[in-house]
Amino acid sequence: MELEFKGKQFYSKSDALDSILDSLNIQWGSVKFMKIDIEGGERLVIPSSIKIVSQVDFLAVEIHNGYYVDLIPLMKSLGFSFNRVTRRQYLTNSLKAALTHPFATYSLFKTFRTTGEYPGSRKILTSIDISKSDQLVVGIFIKK
Repeated sequence: MELEFKGKQFYSKSDALDSILDSLNIQWGSVKFMKIDIEGGERLVIPSSIKIVSQVDFLAVEIHNGYYVDLIPLMKSLGFSFNRVTRRQYLTNSLKAALTHPFATYSLFKTFRTTGEYPGSRKILTSIDISKSDQLVVGIFIKK
């Protein structure tokens, strides 16, 4: 599959979600919470896995490049409501996670310092307001 991340194109192996769950011997209906953060790949994964996605109770997702315009109505037609995460909620939860897991936070800091890659919270702090952005919509779908 051809992907783009941070302005760079690359190829990656991919597999269908149903194949992954089957290979792990996970029954589709037993998955109640799913998080999808695949840098724009949600446009391909969610529609191709709709039988699985429609069975979860909660779907946390980052929706890239305006795909929310199609995805939110699709999920609403399957009985889900959508709650968008605000910048304040994101930063508050990031701070709580950092305080609760200081060793993991330090490990991430070391990795980011040596690689030059920064976590999402820096992106949120410095540029993208996920409360208003059309390019990055962060939220959770909840089955009614």
